[in-house]
Amino acid sequence: MKRQLFAAALGVAFFNGMATAQEFKGDITLGYSAFTSDTSLNTLSGTGSFEFGIGDRASVQLDLGIYGFGLIGVEGGNVVLHGIYDVHPQGALGLFLGVDSAGGQSDDFYGIEYGQSFGAGSFEVYGARGKEAGVTGTIIGAEALFELNPTWGLGVKADNADYDGQLDATRIGVKGIHALGQGTTVFAEVGSARFDDGTNSISEPFVGVGLNFQLGGGKATFGQRSQFALFPGL
Repeated sequence: MKRQLFAAALGVAFFNGMATAQEFKGDITLGYSAFTSDTSLNTLSGTGSFEFGIGDRASVQLDLGIYGFGLIGVEGGNVVLHGIYDVHPQGALGLFLGVDSAGGQSDDFYGIEYGQSFGAGSFEVYGARGKEAGVTGTIIGAEALFELNPTWGLGVKADNADYDGQLDATRIGVKGIHALGQGTTVFAEVGSARFDDGTNSISEPFVGVGLNFQLGGGKATFGQRSQFALFPGL
């Protein structure tokens, strides 16, 4: 019940924000990733984040995502609402509620996040929790971005998900970012994903590429929140 009330409150805030927005910003990302040992294990994604200011220090953010998994031939969708409060000029605290859907099944989740900018960079951390079919999942993650010069940047991201000890998944990636101008960037990523079901553990390298378009006043405050983003390929 608390989760439904939180969702309703965020929904009202989001649509009120659209009507009375003091600021709009956001971004759209197209991405592709695959395991290097078998590129049929790949993920093709399109995601968007749209943020509306509803006060001097508050905003709401809507995330939408679609994912296609190459080997298993399944498509997934993702919707997340964030409520965001600027605790100081360089830092923001957020609460979010979302749902991942694929293959006729859905999994709702909720969490907390914090992001901060510093000099020529920024970082964000988050924790999320959800339950589906009696299995509780806990996901934590962190990401840091560094501006090396006006056209080049570096990103480091790590995420871990634990599903009641039945599966533990970890994804670590490093990406190079190049600005093309007018709010458009391209990126290339290399990393490793590890999966452990308590009996077997495998770790595989992956690569990824993508294109990002900024909207309005720049990128949304927080990144995408989805279990699908943990898997470079399925």
